Amino acid sequence: MAKLIPRTQLADAGVPVSDSEERRRAASDPDWIPHVMIGRRRYYSSDAISCWIDAHQRTAEATGVAMSSC
Repeated sequence: MAKLIPRTQLADAGVPVSDSEERRRAASDPDWIPHVMIGRRRYYSSDAISCWIDAHQRTAEATGVAMSSC
């Protein structure tokens, strides 16, 4: 079973986004990392984070877009 990561720890999980960007993208970006709400708190599956990072790296490599290093 995948570990649930609170939204405040996304940067530690390899997704360096600001708090406001995370809230905005979770609310309106269909390509954002899938998440679950438990009460009023948003959590991300560690597997979903890894999958999302891998997919974005593959897309960047295929299009020749440089990814910033973390």
